[in-house]
Amino acid sequence: MQKNHEIIKKLIDEKEYLEKIIINAEKRISKAPEGTLRISSHNGGIQFYNRLDPSDPSGKYIPSSKKRTAYALA
Repeated sequence: MQKNHEIIKKLIDEKEYLEKIIINAEKRISKAPEGTLRISSHNGGIQFYNRLDPSDPSGKYIPSSKKRTAYALA
């Protein structure tokens, strides 16, 4: 019987841990910019684009001065 109690305790602990992860992820997602990230290689460099509309295959160019936007989208 002790074994079952230990398993239940571990499962409850795991559930609480996963709930904390979900809450943290939801907070991060709520602060993330709109759209998706498209990455392109150009002349040996990397360019980032924000695709706000799924029907737009290109997206809006993200200049290197706004790299944090690209990282947030990622």
